[in-house]
Amino acid sequence: MQKYKTGNGFLSVTFSDLSILYGNRSAALFHLGDFILAQSDIDSALQLTYPAELHFKLYERSGRCFAKQGKAPEASRRFQQAINSLSHPLVNLDPEKKEKVKGTLAKLLKASSGTGFAFICGGSGPSTTTAKGPSISLFSVKLTSTGRSNSYNSPNSR
Repeated sequence: MQKYKTGNGFLSVTFSDLSILYGNRSAALFHLGDFILAQSDIDSALQLTYPAELHFKLYERSGRCFAKQGKAPEASRRFQQAINSLSHPLVNLDPEKKEKVKGTLAKLLKASSGTGFAFICGGSGPSTTTAKGPSISLFSVKLTSTGRSNSYNSPNSR
């Protein structure tokens, strides 16, 4: 209890936790218009243990990031990956919702592959602007093994 009161508490972070943090921050960065940092966080989440049943969300956001940067081939590839990942056995969407998501992804894929590219980019083509408004501080985490499987400590938690 004393460590908690003094701020020297033990912080245990798993790869799964960190991947969720990266995934969630990528959504915030995307909505702030910082597509490059959002893409970086998406890549980090996917390299860690982001839940396979949610990969379609990251791939869709990644496709939208690439589209906003005017990178149609990369956007198309990510939209296709999103469609493919909906087939993962752990994806637990009701059939109606799954078809709706698949339909949206198919439209995005078609738009990124052809003349409808401006559709993805908000009507006027790719955007190269960076985040407007408040910025999100980048966090840096150095992980050290605690000896337990998939459990790591922040160096500031000791």
